[in-house]
Amino acid sequence: MREDSLTLRGMRNLLPREKAKLNRIESEIRRLFKIYGFQEVETPTIEPLELFELKSGEEIRHRMYRFKDLGGRDVVLRPEATASVTKLVVQEMRSMPLPIKIGYILNAFRYDEPQYGRYREFKQGGFEIFGTKSPMADAEILEVSSRLMDSLGIKDYYIKIGHEGVLRAVLAFFNVEESTQDRVLGLIDKERLTEAFEILASLPKGGEAIELIKSLWEIKSKNPGEALKRAEALLKDLPGALEQLEN
Repeated sequence: MREDSLTLRGMRNLLPREKAKLNRIESEIRRLFKIYGFQEVETPTIEPLELFELKSGEEIRHRMYRFKDLGGRDVVLRPEATASVTKLVVQEMRSMPLPIKIGYILNAFRYDEPQYGRYREFKQGGFEIFGTKSPMADAEILEVSSRLMDSLGIKDYYIKIGHEGVLRAVLAFFNVEESTQDRVLGLIDKERLTEAFEILASLPKGGEAIELIKSLWEIKSKNPGEALKRAEALLKDLPGALEQLEN
């Protein structure tokens, strides 16, 4: 057997020292699950293709590991955790009192171009709160995320708040078709802004969309309330985007 065929490109082995570091991170996440009252769940690694065709952006859909199983069903290796966890809550936990606080640490798979810190199999840990629109739920997610970084001794970090609904509303306001929205949002998600803006620049109102997205992207503050006010000011003439921001 050829030596370079033992481990597939984009995959990796975890040696004892690396595995110990990962175990520490996972242990700290689970400690915070208990402190904040999040119930840990686990979902199947293999899921129906249609789940992610409906719930995921174009960028993720194009990079899924997809195949037919022996029963002829179209299935995928889970490319991200949120859709799977949402399905679990809807199917199995909808009779529980609201809000429902869920935590998870799951492996996921995407056929991305391998680079430093990015592999085709990776772990995704998360905290999700279902069944409430209260801004306090968002504040709790921010608090627990910040506490995790601090407890791991990570000092130089910032928390980036993204809202696909706001960006979609902005793009729709400037008459960007949904298929193009998917491409642009997929690039923005990877912070490939130059490529995203090149696509928008070719559209009739793309220049205006670019300027607004740049302004939103540049909002940085240690005070979440201040950041929210600045975003509201930028979106004051876009009712659809403001509604998404409030949600």
